[in-house]
Amino acid sequence: MSKCWLLPEAVLMRVGTLPTSAQPQGFWSGVAVWVDKPHVVNRRLTGAKEVARIWTNNAVIREMVQGHRAFLTDELSETILQKKLAELQISRKNEALEDTVELIVRDLLPRQLERAKVVREIVILDHSQTTAWFIPLGSSRHEEQGEEEGSELSYKSYRFVYSADDSRTGKMIGLDILSPAGGSVSDSPADDGICNPTTKWLCEHLLPKITHWSEQEG
Repeated sequence: MSKCWLLPEAVLMRVGTLPTSAQPQGFWSGVAVWVDKPHVVNRRLTGAKEVARIWTNNAVIREMVQGHRAFLTDELSETILQKKLAELQISRKNEALEDTVELIVRDLLPRQLERAKVVREIVILDHSQTTAWFIPLGSSRHEEQGEEEGSELSYKSYRFVYSADDSRTGKMIGLDILSPAGGSVSDSPADDGICNPTTKWLCEHLLPKITHWSEQEG
C-alpha cells in the first residue's frame, strides 16, 4: 500500500499485474481504446462522451478531485467546463510551472438508463510516470440520496501503471485501486458493474484487455 497525492486520506493498493512485451507508446495506445471506446470491452455501455481535454498540472487536478461536486452537473457544457478548468489552472499556476499531465473529463453512458446513471469521470494521463488514472466524480445519484458534501469520492478509482524493463520482473502493467485508509478493495453498493466496475471485473477483464491492446501497436 502507498499514500495517494490526490486524496491524503486514501491509499493505493496493487490488485493485479501482468507481464507485457509492449513499449510505452503501445501502453498509451491500449489505454486510448478504453478512454475512447469503453463499450468495446464493457457491453453494458454505449460509449463515452468527451466533455473536456486539457494539459494541466497536479495542483489543478487535486483541486478538481477534492472539490469534485462542482463538476458533476449535466448543465456544464464543454465550453463552460473548459473555462472553469482554465480558471483553476490560472489560480494554481504558481504551484507548478509546467503543464505535465493530460486531463480528460468524460461521461460514461450506460446502455440502459433505467438501471444505471451516467457517471462523470476524470482520466489523468501522466506521461512522465506512464500512469493512467480513472477517477469517477459521481452522478446525479448523489443528490437523490442526499449525500453530504465532502472530499471523499463514493466510487472506486483505479489506475494502470506501466513499468519498464527490470532485471527482476521485466516489463509489467499493474492495476492499483484507490481506497480509504484502513479500508479494503471490496466492492461497494455503488459498484454496479456498469459505469462503476467491480474490482473482480477490473482484474479479470479490463487489465488483460489493456495489456492485449498495448501489444497490438502497429
